[in-house]
Amino acid sequence: MWLDSYNEQFGKRLEELLEKVVPETLGELTPDQQKQVTEGSQEFPFEIVLDILTSKRSYEDKVYRILAITGTWLNATSPSEWSMGPLSGTEYSERVGIGIRWGEISFSPLSSIAEDLVDTYHIWPGVLMEFAHMQEDNRDYFCQRIREINDASKPESPLPPEHHAP
Repeated sequence: MWLDSYNEQFGKRLEELLEKVVPETLGELTPDQQKQVTEGSQEFPFEIVLDILTSKRSYEDKVYRILAITGTWLNATSPSEWSMGPLSGTEYSERVGIGIRWGEISFSPLSSIAEDLVDTYHIWPGVLMEFAHMQEDNRDYFCQRIREINDASKPESPLPPEHHAP
């Protein structure tokens, strides 16, 4: 619920990303790469992001494409969804951008994380490995948390275990 107001105010930016950038970015991938990203059939698409980072694309284009690949992969591998939310803020200001939300549990500010990756990669290439591990860790952690919440919200059966259907 807390992220809904961001989507109401800034949803056009998210719509643009989903209607333009994501299809364009996925359209440039090989069929195997598309499957990896859209089905989440493998580990984080490290090589795809590496190709974007080392390309001659503009800064903004790199950020948008990394955002598109990472968000699409996370949504395919976990119960997350695209959302607008806070990227950073101070007492008197707030920066809003695109990211991923896991229900009402958490918001991951992917646009600022992608910016940090593009900013840092040329100085320290190892940041890409950390980025990939962080996305996999987020996926695993929030999948587990959502499972726990769903299990806790299910009413217990009054029947003893031996009477449950197999």
